[in-house]
Amino acid sequence: MKTLEKAIIRDIAKGIEVNLYSQENRQKYAAL
Repeated sequence: MKTLEKAIIRDIAKGIEVNLYSQENRQKYAAL
């Protein structure tokens, strides 16, 4: 695999993590 492809996959994975994290936080705030 090319280095660029690895970097793109890593960025996408990071974006998904951030997305899940913010969704969890929204649910916590909604529950308050």
